[in-house]
Amino acid sequence: MEYLKLKGIVCKITEYKEADKILTLLTYEKGKVQVIAKGVKKKGAALSHAARLFYCGEFECVCKNNMPILTGAAMIQDFFGLTNNIETLYYASHFLDVCSCFIQAEQPSGDIMSLLLNSLYLLMKSNSDPLLLTCILHFRMSAIEGAAPVTDFCVECNKPLDDNCTLGFSLEQDGVTCCKNGKGISGAVYQAINHICTADSSKIFFLSIPKTDLPVLYELSCKYIEKIAGRHFEILDRIEEL
Repeated sequence: MEYLKLKGIVCKITEYKEADKILTLLTYEKGKVQVIAKGVKKKGAALSHAARLFYCGEFECVCKNNMPILTGAAMIQDFFGLTNNIETLYYASHFLDVCSCFIQAEQPSGDIMSLLLNSLYLLMKSNSDPLLLTCILHFRMSAIEGAAPVTDFCVECNKPLDDNCTLGFSLEQDGVTCCKNGKGISGAVYQAINHICTADSSKIFFLSIPKTDLPVLYELSCKYIEKIAGRHFEILDRIEEL
């Protein structure tokens, strides 16, 4: 019988049998994991506190017939405040969706988990801009996956780039161009993309950008992460409607 101790967050809940739930966890140690939470629908169930979306904690499981069964859970961070506001709920749900797309089963996912949990923590802060946090999550995820956009030379003519160039972003060529193709971007947008993709992980959130440039950065980040993921993230449509 195998025992597991996993640090992670609940990203999906599936109803199972009369009193049970299946929790999909995103974890540092084993990537995406499904565990059965037995009896958590019953009133007063000992582990009902852990069978909630955004529950972030340390999960203890025992494996029976190759299926982990939840036996204990201790909260590490309270993210339930994210559900109090429809806007933060949508953004937080999108963050989970993106990370769940890239985290695979049985693969340690420390870099992505740190990005996710730091993004959720900052999203709860009233002084954090959810649009900018989304841009950071999108472009940093591409970097973690080894698919960061090219920012050090033109993707069309291979000329080294600097702030004196007339810059554009080419989704087709996966990076920045100085050949007057793609969507035109300012030096601030160029610097932001470069910072997000290349800075030390402890510094990626130390970023400011003019409000006039943020919508451009956001649009590019959304299109780029969907290209990398090979899918459309539906929650982005709901965010657009807010």
